[in-house]
Amino acid sequence: MRKKLNGKTKIAIVDDSAVIRDRLVQRLSKYTSYELIWQADDFESALEMIDRELPDVLILDIQLPGGSGIDVLRNVKVTNPALKVIMLTNFPLLPFRKTCFKAGADYFFDKSEEFEKVFEVLKGIRN
Repeated sequence: MRKKLNGKTKIAIVDDSAVIRDRLVQRLSKYTSYELIWQADDFESALEMIDRELPDVLILDIQLPGGSGIDVLRNVKVTNPALKVIMLTNFPLLPFRKTCFKAGADYFFDKSEEFEKVFEVLKGIRN
C-alpha cells in the first residue's frame, strides 16, 4: 500500500448520503494515522476523483446517483488491483455481496449493522 510522506493512510469516501459521509468523517478525524483526501456523492464524481488522486482505501456505497458503486469498483480494480475497497451499503443482500467480491472488493459491510467494522478494518490495514 502506498503511503504519503507523512505516513498517513489516504482514505476516500463515495456515498450519496451526507449523513453517512459525515459519520465517517467524524470518526476518521479521531485517528491521526488517516487522511481523508476527498469525498464524492455520485458515480461521475467518484470516477473523476479517483483519476485525480488515488487513495489507499476507498469506502464505497453500491447505490449512487448516475451509476453503480459496483461499476466504480470494477473500474478502479482493473487499473489499481492493490487498492483496498470497503463496500458499505444498505443493500447487504447475498447477490450484491457475491458480485462485489467477484469485482474485487476487499470488504463488504451493512451500513446499519456493521458500520463499526469499517474502523476495525482500517486499524488492520494501517498496521
